[in-house]
Amino acid sequence: MENKGPCVSRWLACFFFIIFTVLAPTTMSYPIGITGEAVEHGCLCHGGGIASDSVSIEVTGFPEKWEASVKYEISITALSSVSEDGSALGGFNLHVDAGSLSVLDDAVHVVDGEATHTESGNMDRTWTVIWTAPSSYARDISYRVYANTVDGDGTADSDDAWSVLTGLMKGPPSDDSPGAGEPSLMPPFLLGLAASLIIVHIIPHGGARTEVSDEDE
Repeated sequence: MENKGPCVSRWLACFFFIIFTVLAPTTMSYPIGITGEAVEHGCLCHGGGIASDSVSIEVTGFPEKWEASVKYEISITALSSVSEDGSALGGFNLHVDAGSLSVLDDAVHVVDGEATHTESGNMDRTWTVIWTAPSSYARDISYRVYANTVDGDGTADSDDAWSVLTGLMKGPPSDDSPGAGEPSLMPPFLLGLAASLIIVHIIPHGGARTEVSDEDE
């Protein structure tokens, strides 16, 4: 009788490998941050995949109106009641739709144009990055921040919590915006004054001359 033991063992090994591969993204955390499509809809590995009102995100440094080529220091803080006793505290992802991001310390790195925490930054709930405004760009710029707070128990579950914050910075006027580069028009009252001067000083000298009679001499 043929021994099918080795064949069954290999089949089971393949089965469990496939199961692990499929489930791993939803059960493992990201200690070195997350960017791109993986974070497009939020921190889905934490808090049951739903943004929580229990997390408050504070962002400072973005200007109300940005100026070309200026560097801005951006601070991001995640506030939450989630325990801070574990081996990790939280993480973040920052996307700005124009300009460039750079780092100040080893708690943050930039991946695919987005800023996120590193493994050492996983032990923080406040992070600082540099955003440099574009050198030539003339419209409003938006930004989006995801931040999560974790209990550090090694699992990404509903005991963790995350939220999202968005903002908009006004841009400078473009060279082709209405009125840009056009000469200013003379105010109406100046036009009226100019017309009066023309009538008083120019027309009499160019009109019919009055003859003076001998009797008036």
